[in-house]
Amino acid sequence: MFCHGYVRSGDFVLGLTGTGMGEHVVADITWEEPFCAEASNCFRIGTDADGKGYIAVAGQEERHLTDTREALQTLIRDIKAGKADHLL
Repeated sequence: MFCHGYVRSGDFVLGLTGTGMGEHVVADITWEEPFCAEASNCFRIGTDADGKGYIAVAGQEERHLTDTREALQTLIRDIKAGKADHLL
């Protein structure tokens, strides 16, 4: 999926997403508080009612990455376990 646009209201974002084939669905994303490292690298994790997970740079929630909640949990666990340290 990719994002086409959004309307922000507090911690909820109504995102227009689609499959790239002219189909558009409005997703209600509930965002957690930002996770920040060294006060400048802030990310937000969100979920929707369908169980999808979202991750975005804080302040740029309209440009989010989406996958299943389980896939994003695995990504976060792997990062915490140091599997991405070679990218630093």
